[in-house]
Amino acid sequence: MKKKGWKITALIIFSILLLQTFAFVKFISLGYKIQQKESDCSIICDDREDSLLYYFDSVDSVCYCTDIDGEIIYTEKSEVK
Repeated sequence: MKKKGWKITALIIFSILLLQTFAFVKFISLGYKIQQKESDCSIICDDREDSLLYYFDSVDSVCYCTDIDGEIIYTEKSEVK
């Protein structure tokens, strides 16, 4: 019985490390997609002459273009896929 104990422990540790690696890759991928959408938001607001600042809300996936006073002048919703 003691000889099989290390095999079960090794299998459990390997499974946990494998799941952790998949979760890490998924979170990095999601972060990259959000960063890309924020970059797109910057381009959208730069194209508008009256917009000086932008803010990308990653929770709602909404791009806000604002003027110098912080007043929202344009809003666009984008989906993170």
